[in-house]
Amino acid sequence: YQRRVHGKLLNPTPTNLKNMNGPPIAKQEDHVILIGKLPSSEGDGAVKPRAADNPDAEWAGTLMDPPVEYRDPYFWLRDDEREDPAVIAHLEAENAWTAQRAAALGMPKLEEQLYAEHFHNEETESAPYAAGDFLYLARKGEGKRFDSFVRRSRSNGDDSSGDHDEVLLDVNVLAGSRAQCSVPFVKTDPVHHTVLA
Repeated sequence: YQRRVHGKLLNPTPTNLKNMNGPPIAKQEDHVILIGKLPSSEGDGAVKPRAADNPDAEWAGTLMDPPVEYRDPYFWLRDDEREDPAVIAHLEAENAWTAQRAAALGMPKLEEQLYAEHFHNEETESAPYAAGDFLYLARKGEGKRFDSFVRRSRSNGDDSSGDHDEVLLDVNVLAGSRAQCSVPFVKTDPVHHTVLA
C-alpha cells in the first residue's frame, strides 16, 4: 500500500522492507461464547452466574437473561496453560516477523537508546508540593532505578542539596531485587506522622 498526493509518493517503503512478507495472520474458527446468566456448572439446572462464588452478589441481577451469543473467531488463541502447540507456533511466528521488521527499521538500536534514556544516571527531582509545614517531592538518585519520596521543612525550601531532606520511602529498598516496583505517590496523614503509599 502506497499513498500518493499529486503524483508524489508519501512515506515510501524502505528498500529493505519491500520484499518482506506480511505478518502471520491467525486463522479464524467458528466459536460462540454465551454472555449473561448461564446454567450452573454443577448440572443442577439452576440458572446463576458461573463466575460468581455468591449468586446473591450485587452484580448478579444485572446479567443478561437470556444470555447473548458472542462470536469469537480467535477464541482458539486462548491458552491459559501456555501448552497448545498451535498457539505457541502462531505466537513464535508473530514474534519472528516483528523482530525481522524491527531489525529492518533499525529498532534494536532505538530500543537501546530509549532504555538508556529511561534509566539515565543523572539525579532527577520532581517539583515539590507544599502540605502543612513541609515540601514533598520525589527524587531519583544517580544510578538508581526507582524514586525516593522525601520531604523537607518549608523553612529549608530553597535548599535543594538534600542535606535537610527526610526520606519517607525509598522505593529502591522496597523493590529489593524485584525487576519492577510501582509506587506512583505517597500521602501523609493530616498531622504528617504516617505515610501511605
